Amino acid sequence: KLLTIFKAGNHQQAIQLARQVGMEDFLVGADLSGANLRNANLRNANLRGANLTGTFLTLADLSGADLSGADLKGAYLRAVNFSDANLESANNLSRSYYPETTKYNKNTVWPDDFDYKDHRTKISSDGTTVWLRKEV
Repeated sequence: KLLTIFKAGNHQQAIQLARQVGMEDFLVGADLSGANLRNANLRNANLRGANLTGTFLTLADLSGADLSGADLKGAYLRAVNFSDANLESANNLSRSYYPETTKYNKNTVWPDDFDYKDHRTKISSDGTTVWLRKEV
């Protein structure tokens, strides 16, 4: 039921309910493919192994989130905050869409097969780094 509430767009309600019933890890391995998570506050969320293929994560806050082993194929990552996030062994990050303003910092953990240095970046005023677009 928590996942149904979450997928329906009531992200914060589902997260609060999960905390109340001691199920904070309800998103581990969850199938969120194609979900609309625009503006979702997923700070410190445990999304290990989640299926995020084709998910709309525009403006989502994933700072401190654990996305290890998550599948991000075709995920739309515009203006997502990955500061302090763990993307170790995340799949298909290079096959996601991350045009301009996706943030990360020195503590962001990347998958071994993803070279963030291949992306043109700049340091923003708050000290985080933002992707502009992939170098061709």
